[in-house]
Amino acid sequence: MNYDYLHQYIQVGVENAIHQKPLAIRLKTTPDNVKRIIRCARQQGYEILSGSEGYWFASDENEKQDFVRMMQKQAFSRLKTASPINNSLRQIKGQMSLTDVISSMSEEMAKHEQN
Repeated sequence: MNYDYLHQYIQVGVENAIHQKPLAIRLKTTPDNVKRIIRCARQQGYEILSGSEGYWFASDENEKQDFVRMMQKQAFSRLKTASPINNSLRQIKGQMSLTDVISSMSEEMAKHEQN
């Protein structure tokens, strides 16, 4: 699907961010559907960033790096939360545990933050 139309509603740079509810009104949809649209657009390569400021298109590499770090931390936090429950399930022989995956991800994130 083509999401080029989003450029009409979402501007470049964090200083031009738009919050979810006003964006939903402009797109004539629901806030939940805005999340789905943004997720799908991102998966197709549209560099739409978000934060407490709202949604915006990336204006530089620093904004992209900050966004990626935030998303990695959120993903790590979710995995860490799910880990104890996952560990209580029967593990298939030879399969990595979620704890092992989290540990590996943590090491990778640390390497990237050093660069």
